[in-house]
Amino acid sequence: ALGHSALAGAGSRELMNAVVRTVAEHLGVEYVKVLRYLPDEEMFLLEAAVGFDSAQTGMRRVEGGADSQAGYTLLSGKPVIVDDFRTETRFHGPALLRDEEIMSGISVIIQGDKAPYGVLGAHTRMRRIFTRDDINFVQAAANVLAQGIERRVAEEALMMSEEKFREIAQRSFDMIYTCYHEGGITYISPAVERILGYTPAELVGSWCRNFVSPSSLAAWKEGQKKIARGEPVEGLEVEFRRKDGTAAFVELNESPIMEHGRVVGVQVVGRDITER
Repeated sequence: ALGHSALAGAGSRELMNAVVRTVAEHLGVEYVKVLRYLPDEEMFLLEAAVGFDSAQTGMRRVEGGADSQAGYTLLSGKPVIVDDFRTETRFHGPALLRDEEIMSGISVIIQGDKAPYGVLGAHTRMRRIFTRDDINFVQAAANVLAQGIERRVAEEALMMSEEKFREIAQRSFDMIYTCYHEGGITYISPAVERILGYTPAELVGSWCRNFVSPSSLAAWKEGQKKIARGEPVEGLEVEFRRKDGTAAFVELNESPIMEHGRVVGVQVVGRDITER
């Protein structure tokens, strides 16, 4: 169920809350927390929790370093089990755990793309001997959370990139468009109206080849073959039919759009060379 939530694009906070609830329910513990590591402060931030004061979520800092369970977990690079904090000698429980009189717990690393994102911990006030199956379950939940967070970060980076691209394209004197093999043109800049006489809304969803004049169709198809091989096309001069039936000559520079190692579309910058 957590995996489906992550693949469905659940927000990071939504997925974190689902993870802590699920771990608490199925492991049978009172406390579960997600701690994000803050390397500049050498501390952790409480991002999601069950059992702890909800007002502390997003605010509470937790000690890092070798003297806390979360810090020790990061430094050791493997899951850490505490059977009884009263006899624990490797580290001291942080104030967050001491305040709740927690006795036993598990903590595992939430991996990140280049560095650990943080720690997922499950704790109980009653002394408990956690098993290897318990560790595997908590680590599996942490892995799903890591994948969800990484996916969300990638999506946000892509959205920012697309926003910057569109901001540039909207101001560009050149005609800039994105065309996918399935779906046709998904975006075309306002310059198309000056060059071809169509508004962007009239062309979205249509196919580029429909506007290429017969005299240029063979050259245009050769360019598409290069794109299909994952190669860019530079300086391709194509005659397009304008909305009013006249000819417009455009120099195309094309780049393939890749997804999972295959070409799914093309990104094009077209410069009006009719006068030339």
